Amino acid sequence: MRAGDAGCSRPWFVVVEGLDGAGKSTLVQGLGATFGAQILSSSNAISAEVRDACEQKHGLRGTSRQLFYAYSVSLTSDAAGRALDCGTCVVVDRYWASTIAYPRVLGDATDAIERVAATLRTPTLTLFLDVPRAVRAARIEGRGGAARGIDAASLARDEALRTAYMDAFQVPGAVGELVVIAADRGPEEVLGRACDAIRRITLRGGLLP
Repeated sequence: MRAGDAGCSRPWFVVVEGLDGAGKSTLVQGLGATFGAQILSSSNAISAEVRDACEQKHGLRGTSRQLFYAYSVSLTSDAAGRALDCGTCVVVDRYWASTIAYPRVLGDATDAIERVAATLRTPTLTLFLDVPRAVRAARIEGRGGAARGIDAASLARDEALRTAYMDAFQVPGAVGELVVIAADRGPEEVLGRACDAIRRITLRGGLLP
């Protein structure tokens, strides 16, 4: 489906970010179905086999680890550009902000990849799903995962990660317009808010990636 077929005037590039359990995958799938957009994931841009081999056999850390994951975002950027050039809308699960935020909190950050951001396709819009820790923990456990207890230390880590995301959103060209969505409601309401944001920005002449 092309942009005009979905109530939008031109192809857009939307990134969905958020902490684990925020509902990113659900929203990405919903946006893809609603607009017929191509779905991409920076986490899957490099195959799991290659990713595991590099992590386990080569002991990626520090600069090498961030460069590896920056490469996966670069691949996603290239794929998004090809789709946009064909008039297709794109929605991406995690992009540049995740590549910056998590290493900062884990103490594995490096400034060596800062210039990579300038080479990436700029999103039309970045949606950050903001969800309380308790809600995210319940979602993670509900899908068979394990969530750490809600203690002072875990809450501090969560707050640090959210702050790291907000700092990462300040990088010029890697975010586009930022919209924060309180995503502790049902998936249909979150999808509705995201669709409204997309239509509002594209129809008023927002940034074309």
